Amino acid sequence: MADAIILIFLCWGISIKARKKGLSSIRWIFYTIAAWFGAELFIGAPLALSLSHINAEQLRNMVLNPTSNADLSQLLLFELIALMAAFGGYLVIRYNLEKKPDYDDNEKKDVGIDDLKPPVK
Repeated sequence: MADAIILIFLCWGISIKARKKGLSSIRWIFYTIAAWFGAELFIGAPLALSLSHINAEQLRNMVLNPTSNADLSQLLLFELIALMAAFGGYLVIRYNLEKKPDYDDNEKKDVGIDDLKPPVK
């Protein structure tokens, strides 16, 4: 639940940055959500499984029937690693968005009719 709240605030920030750059905020929100879940599922989960030395069947049993504090600590470690990978996916999207040039509305206002004439020799 906490990761959903974090993702909402991060998407809000991405949409503000995209609008300042003159880009579609919906598109960049979609990129952010895709990168978040992609990194969490394809990088964070396998990494967490390999670091915690448990297999997918044991993880499923721990999620469905947590019986001890050891199981809860392994679940928290698993979630922390997956969350860090998901945040890394967000950082990749933010980096790509920040590389885009800023939108300057004044550039269009500065063009006059004299700028459209060919230069005089």
